[in-house]
Amino acid sequence: MCWQQDLIERVIQQVLGNEVSGVSTYNADTIDPFDIGHALGVIAEGINQGDFRASRGKKRKSSCTRGSLIIPVSCLPKTTHYEFTPGNNLNFYPANHRHFDLSISDAEELATVILNGIRNQAIRYTFIKNEPKSHKLTYHLQAVIAYSHCLQVFGNLNHSEPPSSWANGQDLTASEQLETLKHLAQV
Repeated sequence: MCWQQDLIERVIQQVLGNEVSGVSTYNADTIDPFDIGHALGVIAEGINQGDFRASRGKKRKSSCTRGSLIIPVSCLPKTTHYEFTPGNNLNFYPANHRHFDLSISDAEELATVILNGIRNQAIRYTFIKNEPKSHKLTYHLQAVIAYSHCLQVFGNLNHSEPPSSWANGQDLTASEQLETLKHLAQV
């Protein structure tokens, strides 16, 4: 199918952020929005925003909506290079081993692949809303999935005494990461 050029341009602008290198992505095991990898990626991306942190005391607006794409590596065009870059995921340690950066040789080609993948249901999109009525795909649910996984991997998640294997981030200490995760998961 041929896509209109303005739609391709909107994907380049809105989805890829006009970037051609260093586009952050997270490895998810399936195209299921309830996958642990997806939840860890959502939290890793969101934790950098000030209004997510418990210590800021600000509550997110109830109409806050973000989107994410679950793109299997098999869907990426051969001109897209991806590199494992755990050090570039700077503020949510449990997602480090799932972090990759994309380098895009042809942004239009990747935008077309994304549109075709969504149409063919090989790529899933998820809109995550901060609204009580959107019960299935809320930030809270993604945080609960991430929290549950971290609890299994790290054991006790006391932010006053973080697990010794949990690393500090560039801007957030291990304690601040845990406090934010617990705040988002409401535990």
